[in-house]
Amino acid sequence: MNNLAGVTFREHVEEDGLHYVLAVMDKAEASAYYYAEARSLSRSISSSMERIESNIGEVSAFSEATSLLEDGKRLESDLAVLRILSPELSALLRDYVTLDEINNLVSQLRGVFTLAIEIDSDVQSSLETSISRLLEMYGIAISDDSRYLIKGSVETYPSPSPRRGMAYVDYDIFIDVYDRDERKTLLSGVYSGREGHRSIAQATRRIALQVEDKILDEFGSEFASAFSLTAIN
Repeated sequence: MNNLAGVTFREHVEEDGLHYVLAVMDKAEASAYYYAEARSLSRSISSSMERIESNIGEVSAFSEATSLLEDGKRLESDLAVLRILSPELSALLRDYVTLDEINNLVSQLRGVFTLAIEIDSDVQSSLETSISRLLEMYGIAISDDSRYLIKGSVETYPSPSPRRGMAYVDYDIFIDVYDRDERKTLLSGVYSGREGHRSIAQATRRIALQVEDKILDEFGSEFASAFSLTAIN
């Protein structure tokens, strides 16, 4: 019970480095609290489910559905406590949306919401593979005719070498998530770095090895945050 609603601490004893606390719960207060919390969450989830089902296929629906998973877990937790404290009150919330129903909706949307990939880069294979892995983490399928498009490119620039006998190359990875129907960019990022080796060609090849880290870590974090995505297990 995370919030310890209705709980007061009456006594505290320390013995041999251990702390003992006598806690007393006001059952009526705790019951009222968890009932109010569960009812509010249940109504919010039901409203979100209706909105999602009317926007199937849009990124907003997929994002909202995945974010509902945490709300569903909180609701199940609150109801579990409420069933112990007050079976009578918990019985009033019989028609709530279950976590299984939310998971089923998310699974359904994963089959509908897709992204296309368009790459223009000297390290095309590495960049495309990295983006594909990122989408796989979130259960998003790839489809060339998708409404949503991830566009990626890498630009390289020879850099003055601070060390004799070494060649350095600066690089920028450009990633955009684009809505073809609305003709607007939903997310845009630039991820930069530098690689050095004994020749420009070798330094450039080393960039391909860094692309995956940049995509999965830096872009991946922004991508998940922008669209409220939750990685699948």
